[in-house]
This record gives sequence, C-alpha cells and structure tokens, in this order.
Amino acid sequence: MLLEAQQAVDAVRSLRAYSLLSCPATPDYRRAGTEDSKVNQIGFPIFRVMRRSMLPVLSMPLYEHRAHQGQYLYRMRYAHRDEGWVIDAAQVVWNGAPLNAWTEIKGLHSSEAQAIARGIEWCEAIVAHHNTDNVPDE
Repeated sequence: MLLEAQQAVDAVRSLRAYSLLSCPATPDYRRAGTEDSKVNQIGFPIFRVMRRSMLPVLSMPLYEHRAHQGQYLYRMRYAHRDEGWVIDAAQVVWNGAPLNAWTEIKGLHSSEAQAIARGIEWCEAIVAHHNTDNVPDE
C-alpha cells in the first residue's frame, strides 16, 4: 500500500511538469512524451484532454473477492469517513463481464470488516438474483 501511495505521488509530480503553468509558450514548444498536444500557428500549445492512462489513480482501497469457484468477482471501493466506514461503490463481475454498474451501498459501519461483510452480502444478493434469472423455464 505504501508503494502504491508513493507511485501515486510520483505520478502527480510528473503531471505537474506537463501542466500549462510550467510550460513555456514558444513556437518550437512540444510536450515531450505525449501525442495528445499540438502547437498552434502563433506558438501557444493546444492541449487536448489527457489520456486516462496518464492520470494518477488516487482512489480509495479496492477489495476484490472471488466466489462460486471463481466465476464471480466481487469488487468494492470503500473508505473511512469521520462517521465510520462506507462502501462507496460495488460491482459484480461474471466471467470477465460486469453484471452491474458500480453502485453505492448505503450504510455506515463501525469497522472496515463490517463494511466489507456488508458489501459481500450485497454482491451475494446480486448473484442470487442473476442465477434466478438464468434458470430455464420448464
């Protein structure tokens, strides 16, 4: 976790080097390392939206749990707030494809373990619903 935090800090520092405030506006200016920039006829850089792969991932912890012989992957983003632990988003993945969009699970929990347990219960309910929907008619 400490290594991930350090990588995020390094990514933010490298993005600052590409920021508009630190870039000189000269006719021969080119942003090194990206294909997503051009220089207009006057010599000022034109910036497009940065590719997502260049942006640092500064997010809350992601908990993943495989269930049902690895067919399902439960993914939860959770965080600690002043009031307690919350699940900000949860998703169930089946055979590599998401069954649902990231969904907030309402509730406040006194510990990280309780929040994750609640998230797993929610994901199990989604899986039960999915399995019920896929039962062939007789």
